[in-house]
Amino acid sequence: MPAHRPMNVKILEKVERSGACIVWTGAKRPNGYGVIGWSDRTIAHYDSPHRVVYAMTRGEIPTGMHIDHLCRNRACVNPLHLEPVTQAENNRRANAARWHGVVNDQLPAMTLGDFAALLKGDRDHL
Repeated sequence: MPAHRPMNVKILEKVERSGACIVWTGAKRPNGYGVIGWSDRTIAHYDSPHRVVYAMTRGEIPTGMHIDHLCRNRACVNPLHLEPVTQAENNRRANAARWHGVVNDQLPAMTLGDFAALLKGDRDHL
């Protein structure tokens, strides 16, 4: 049986820089959100990579909160572009972006090296 790769390795294998975003290049749902899977011996788990990255780099996602993409890019996993918000606030922001557009060139960028260090637990890069 093949050894399981650590989550940070699985994530780094499926991302690339695109402007200020770090974009998930792995599997995606029809709605554009990424999907990543793993197992703990007998149970398979699936989640969105932006949620996994947020939890790995920023800490646990507060109960009942959604992770909003400040850049409006559903494939982005840059933790500097992710923010926990209520569903109502997430919907409000998404609707505002549809009507007024979004300029994400002022959001902070991050190198893939800094991103890799964050995934390993080095939070000095935030």
